[in-house]
Amino acid sequence: MAERVAKSKEEVSRLRDKYQAALAEISAYNPRYIEDMGGVFDRCQQMEAQRLTFFKEALFSFHKCLNISQDPTYVSATIVVSDCERARTSLVLHSHDAISGLL
Repeated sequence: MAERVAKSKEEVSRLRDKYQAALAEISAYNPRYIEDMGGVFDRCQQMEAQRLTFFKEALFSFHKCLNISQDPTYVSATIVVSDCERARTSLVLHSHDAISGLL
């Protein structure tokens, strides 16, 4: 039994040393990992800024296309329609007055 305990203690000691060596090796990679992830973060931030700029430009472009109040063609068409409506109202009133005068 004592022999078995001694073997187990040796194995624990050997595995602890192996674990400590692996931990030291992994810890050596931390600065490089942090630097690499900093670069990845910066690239992601740049891509996000480009994406945001693209969407802003696209949406403003759609807004400009859909905003007919700024298009001179539609503004003049609105004026013509308004003038036609006034003329029609005037004709209706004059014809009503003319008919009323006959009765």
